[in-house]
Amino acid sequence: MPIQFMQFQSDHPAIYGPLSSPNRLDVIVCYLLASLLAIWHRRFSPDCLPSLLSVVGLAGLVQYVLQNEGLSRSLVLTVFSSFAIFLICGYRSLCLLIERTRDLHWPLNFEKVFLILVVWLASGYLNFCLNIDRQALRSQYQIDIESGARPIEDFLLEKTKPGEKVAIIADFPEAAYPLLLSHDRIIATRLLSFRCLSLLHARSEKGALSPVLKDFYAKLLSELHEDLVDPACKLCLINQSITLPILEKAQIVNRLSDASYLAKQGPELVRFVSAGNRQPHEYFGYNYDFAVYAP
Repeated sequence: MPIQFMQFQSDHPAIYGPLSSPNRLDVIVCYLLASLLAIWHRRFSPDCLPSLLSVVGLAGLVQYVLQNEGLSRSLVLTVFSSFAIFLICGYRSLCLLIERTRDLHWPLNFEKVFLILVVWLASGYLNFCLNIDRQALRSQYQIDIESGARPIEDFLLEKTKPGEKVAIIADFPEAAYPLLLSHDRIIATRLLSFRCLSLLHARSEKGALSPVLKDFYAKLLSELHEDLVDPACKLCLINQSITLPILEKAQIVNRLSDASYLAKQGPELVRFVSAGNRQPHEYFGYNYDFAVYAP
């Protein structure tokens, strides 16, 4: 949280990737409507639960602003509170309507049947939206494969064996996990995600690192180099657009004076294509190329 308050971060590629970082004005508008509904409900009922949920939603908005990422995961509290307010106020309004119109002879347990119907319709609509997203994602995945993009998984299975060490260096862990665990490969690096490396590099470029952070940054690069030159490391995949320039500048890869496999010029490229169904489309590393280094 202190890092977020200080805005100690750099722009994340997920914000600019295809189908990523959507405009979440819909969530904010729904929250405002839910808050108005909670205020209106408070006028007619002593129950303060909707009002408390509105405060929870406001905390989600504050988190969304402070994280400064534009990703929907920061709005989870807001989405939850808005949905809960609509559900609670809607159900209680229905019960009040039935209570005041008893002379119409509503069927027994009508409110419960109505609630089940609403949940069923909402579930059907959600499934419809997910099916549209699945189809769009499937089409995009097929286009990538047809254009020559080679998935990391295929390359991993071809070049390595179970139990061997593999280094997947990226700003996001999704390229390595659960891929390495699923195929019984061992992670060759000490870090699972190299987001901290890109953050420190961005601050270093601006000359904004303290002496302690400079030492920490140098230590990270030194340990990473030790991990990569380890003979047990059978494959190294480096995110080309984010991490590779950092390692090139630190002279860890593409060094002409280095006789190791990390000195390869013009390495082969494979692509990480996120084929999982995630809602919304905010893929960390979606359609990003990886440079391949193999002994």
